[in-house]
Amino acid sequence: MQKTLGMKFDSEKARMGLLPPHALESVAEVLTFGAKKYQPNNWKYVENAHARYIDAAMRHINAYVKGEVEDPESGLPHMSHAICCLMFIADLDLTQHTRISKMSTIGKLVQEDLAKQEPITLDKAMHAMIKVTQ
Repeated sequence: MQKTLGMKFDSEKARMGLLPPHALESVAEVLTFGAKKYQPNNWKYVENAHARYIDAAMRHINAYVKGEVEDPESGLPHMSHAICCLMFIADLDLTQHTRISKMSTIGKLVQEDLAKQEPITLDKAMHAMIKVTQ
């Protein structure tokens, strides 16, 4: 069997080149800031990490929505801080499978509210997230 030159079987692999390079670099800068302030990968050991990083992400997003683009402490974009928080939560979910089942409970609570035709407020969603992650 003749091999074709230049073949690479990677069509089913994640296309990492699709990540936006400027945002990716900014997120890396936030992670570097955090590693200097605390320790590298300290986020993996934070107690009650899901609830705390959801809170942190929402604080950064809220500051951005109110018009503050950069975090005053780090001088880095609030949205990059928020992305870091969300990446921490996603990584914990992907590596700690029990969290995934707990988080699916949030979806059930939201569906129950929809069935009752009750509005889903941010406060209700946050309460549900904190409840299932404790």
